[in-house]
Amino acid sequence: MHYLILAGGNASRLANDGVSIPKPLVELDGKPMIGRLIDIFDSLGAESITVVLNFTMEMVFDYLYEKQSYVGQLRIVPVSTTSPLISLALGSLAISPGEKIIAVTVDSVFQETEFAAFVTRFESSNTGALMLYS
Repeated sequence: MHYLILAGGNASRLANDGVSIPKPLVELDGKPMIGRLIDIFDSLGAESITVVLNFTMEMVFDYLYEKQSYVGQLRIVPVSTTSPLISLALGSLAISPGEKIIAVTVDSVFQETEFAAFVTRFESSNTGALMLYS
């Protein structure tokens, strides 16, 4: 399974509320949201994980470069758009045509067991190549 994390926004609402770090690095249960997703996808045997990331988020690039050393097939696609649709299109270009992809936004929150069951159903289905999980 291939996973696509959409993190192309600029987190302006969080910044307006005084949050000084980029949204992907905001912690959820003691771990950055983007790291939580990558670890879950890696534990599910991801063939690849592609992160579509706003090119201005240097702190997140640094975090992801560190994760690349122990997560196989972690790719980063820098973007200058805040459009989720364009981010989805650009990210999917990094994955071979016809491969099954699950795309999530960086702030997707779910129980790991529930998500694993969703992945199993999607893998065994005849559903198209792309599934958005929200």
